[in-house]
Amino acid sequence: MPNWGLEILFAAIALGIFIGVACIGGTNPANLIQGEDGRLSSSKFQFFVWTGTVIAAYGALVAAWAHNCTCPFSMANFPTLPNNVLLAMGFSVATLTAAKGVTSAYVASGRVAKNVGPARWNLADLIRADGSDQPDLAKVQMLSWTFIAVGTYIYSVIASLGTFGPKADFPDIPNALMVLMGIGQGAYLGAKVVGSTAVAVASISPSTAVANAPVQILGSGFGTQAGVVIFGATSIANPVAWTDSAITVSVPPGPTANTQVTVTVLLPGQVGPGDPKQSTTFTYG
Repeated sequence: MPNWGLEILFAAIALGIFIGVACIGGTNPANLIQGEDGRLSSSKFQFFVWTGTVIAAYGALVAAWAHNCTCPFSMANFPTLPNNVLLAMGFSVATLTAAKGVTSAYVASGRVAKNVGPARWNLADLIRADGSDQPDLAKVQMLSWTFIAVGTYIYSVIASLGTFGPKADFPDIPNALMVLMGIGQGAYLGAKVVGSTAVAVASISPSTAVANAPVQILGSGFGTQAGVVIFGATSIANPVAWTDSAITVSVPPGPTANTQVTVTVLLPGQVGPGDPKQSTTFTYG
C-alpha cells in the first residue's frame, strides 16, 4: 500500500486552514451552512463540500508533487487548477449567491419565517422544500450529482498521487459530469425561484356567511407576514390571523344575500394576483 502520510497531512492542513479562515471572529462552524431561515442550506452545503474537497486535494497534490515529481522546482511546473475544476467552483458560488438572494426575498416577504439562532442540525433540511417538511426533488437531484462528482474527483486525485511526470498535473472533472452538475444546479435554482412566488388558495370555510362573521381561507404559500385579503372590491388589511396555510378574517359588509364575490389573497407588496390560484369565491349569506 502506498505511503501517503505526507499527502494526507498536507490535505488536513489545507482543509484546517480553510475552516479556520471561515470561522474567523468566533463563528460557530455549524452556522457556516445555515440559511437565512435558520435551516441548513443546500446551496451553502454543496459550496463548502466542493470548496473543501478542492482545497484538500490541492494540499495533497502539492505534497505529492514536492515529494515525488522529478521535474525542476519552479512555478512553471507548479500544479494548476484545470478548467472544469474552476468551472465547478464557479457553479457552486453562483448557485449559493442566487439561492441566498431568493431565500432573502422569501424572508422579506414573510413567505419563510426568519430564524437566525444556532443552526439546527437536521440533515433532512438539505433536501426539504423551503418553509416545508416535504422533500424537494430539485434539491435531491442537485445534491446527488454533487456527491457523485465529488466522489469521482476524489478517486481521480487518489489515482494521480505519485504519478507525476515532467509537470505536475491536477486531475480534471469529466465534461459529461460537468453538464449533469450544471443541469442539477439549474433545476434547483429554477424550482427555488418558482416556489418563491407560489401562492395557492384552496378553499374558504364556510363558503357562505353574513357580514362580520369569521371565515378561514385555506391554502399554501401565504407566508408568515400579513398581506391583504380582498372581498369583491373591499380590502382587509388587518386580518384576525395569518399563517402560511390559513388566514382568518371577518367578512366585511357587502352586497345583498346570495350574492357571490371573488376573494383574493395578496402577499405584502403585491398589487394584484399573480396567478388565478390566488382567488376563490364566496357567497354572502
